[in-house]
Amino acid sequence: MLFGVLLFLIPSQLSLHFWPEYAFIFGVRVDYLAPAVYLTDLLVILLVAVSRTKIKSYYILAVCLFALFNVYFSISPWVSFWKWLKIFELAFLVKYVSDSGQFFKQKVFVKIFSLSLIAVSLIGIAQFLIGRTVGWPLWFLGERSFTLSTPGIALQDLFGRQFLRAYSVFSHPNSLAGYLAVSVLLLFQSPTLPIFKKIKLFWPAIVFSSVAFLLTFSLSAFAGIAVVLTFRLLGRLKNSFVLWWGIDFGSREVGERVELAKISGEIVSKNFLTGTGLNTFVYFNRMMQPVHNIFLLVLSEAGILGLAGLSFVFYKVFKALPLIALFILTTGFFDHYWLTLQQNMLLFSVVAGLSFGSKPLD
Repeated sequence: MLFGVLLFLIPSQLSLHFWPEYAFIFGVRVDYLAPAVYLTDLLVILLVAVSRTKIKSYYILAVCLFALFNVYFSISPWVSFWKWLKIFELAFLVKYVSDSGQFFKQKVFVKIFSLSLIAVSLIGIAQFLIGRTVGWPLWFLGERSFTLSTPGIALQDLFGRQFLRAYSVFSHPNSLAGYLAVSVLLLFQSPTLPIFKKIKLFWPAIVFSSVAFLLTFSLSAFAGIAVVLTFRLLGRLKNSFVLWWGIDFGSREVGERVELAKISGEIVSKNFLTGTGLNTFVYFNRMMQPVHNIFLLVLSEAGILGLAGLSFVFYKVFKALPLIALFILTTGFFDHYWLTLQQNMLLFSVVAGLSFGSKPLD
């Protein structure tokens, strides 16, 4: 029951942020640096308290030693410390899911997950249509307040008009797009798909998720789906990866990504082994955001050992859920939300847990 509530509320970003001195850069509050307690964090902690899930002691010891090593060499130890607490939380969730693989083949899973997808999608669709956030009582799910005229908000030009890209209860349309795509792929990659299709909520979830996905106008997510479909139809990675080079993010976004990638290269050249400490990349650039590539981000902040760990996770996911792995890899080359935003990190942990389980979905 508790795990079902967590699955339903994974998209929620309702949270309490704290603002210590190290969460400011030149007097500007930086969300990435602020410790935060999410509603979903509390649910995971409750799972820890009531579940019988156990992680082998030598795994815990190895990760603790690496965490201490990383925090010790961090340019901001407290920032890295809080991020490592998040890593331990996610590691527990991975293990819990790996021990609960059969749950994801049951009707109750698809009912809970589909209902959550429908709710999240309808919020995003409504925002696109009315040109602003829906408002109360959706604050409970973490919907932020903004309109078409809010500075820095993501817009899309269509037929000579500006429309608000679908955010739903996520902090950016790209993050929402990634969440929706992986969620739908997770449903379709289940071995019990024929049973899932007979459940009334299944197809409405697919339809509404698809519409909301399109209304995010997320080019990286669109590219990810194109790669997945090409791989699925042709079964050849070579043909899929060619699609990456056709992405046009716009000159401003490309320029920012290139600048951040260059900064990452400079960091790696000086901190190849240790990294600069988890969650510290924002200190090194004027945009105060992570590099838009999860592999460069991990290599910069956790060094070569951290990159090896991430690569191992992707290896396991690719063996069990290749289409999802391919999508996350593709979007991960162009964005960082799989490792930085709460909802996407939780979903990635669910995917990893299913992949590490003794009986994966595929």
